[in-house]
Amino acid sequence: MLATLYRSVLVGASAFGLAFAAPLMAHDRFEDATSIHVKVNEMVEAIAERNAVAFAELLTVSEDASLWDLEHRYDGALAVQAWMTGLLQLVPKEATYSASTPRVILRPDDDAAWVASSWQWAAWEGHATALMKREEGEWRFYRVDFFGVKLLLPDADMDPTWAAGAIGASEATLQAAAGALANRDMQTLASLARPSFYLIDEDGMPVADPMQAVLDSPAGGALEAFEPATALMYIDATAGLALAYNVDAPDDSLRLLLDMDDAGWGLAAGTLGVYDFPEWLDVSPRQRALTTWGHLRRAR
Repeated sequence: MLATLYRSVLVGASAFGLAFAAPLMAHDRFEDATSIHVKVNEMVEAIAERNAVAFAELLTVSEDASLWDLEHRYDGALAVQAWMTGLLQLVPKEATYSASTPRVILRPDDDAAWVASSWQWAAWEGHATALMKREEGEWRFYRVDFFGVKLLLPDADMDPTWAAGAIGASEATLQAAAGALANRDMQTLASLARPSFYLIDEDGMPVADPMQAVLDSPAGGALEAFEPATALMYIDATAGLALAYNVDAPDDSLRLLLDMDDAGWGLAAGTLGVYDFPEWLDVSPRQRALTTWGHLRRAR
């Protein structure tokens, strides 16, 4: 249900620490991730504020951007702006715009990324997918599938099926791992966890027996409180890593790290607090702040 994805958070402001250490990605990849989230936030705010001009200003300028609704394709910023203006005339001013916490995947191409999110607005709902491009250092929206029709009918220049598959596979593993941890389902957890799986406690110390710690975890604790649907998931398909956070949760909340091998995604580590993963994993959940766009906004 879409309702399970939505959180009552005003535009502006949930932050969380997320950084990937070298040699996984160079510093400019950190900047890419930050910039992508800023642009996504700006698009969500433009819709919520009923600002068609601001919406169109987020599109690519070196190449004509395109947007698909349920029936048509609109090419170029002016056409997209006109489409949004027409849609705003149909949506009641008091309607609430809702967007789920996004899934972001960086491609091997350093100048492209995919973003996906589900949304509701008045009588409409959809699963939006966008292909973003970096133009002279700035990330912009290049292809926008507003209702998700390209997942069923991809075009040569807008085929989100690869991204949807990568996101879906990692998200399914996240859901299964979170459920196994919360329910103390040791059989499922054992099937998902890597042989090197480890758990870090609230004090930043490795747990001697992670599986026993899961069994002994208190009812209603951090393992059960983790919400996969509202966790931001940041995926690097090149590195085969995915990091998931409930961004508004307390500092001692559960954070999960997945990794990918030839057999698919698995659970690499879990932490019960802000913790720098060791360098051999090439990932750290600290130092750089990114913002989520799981917003609930009432248009003015």
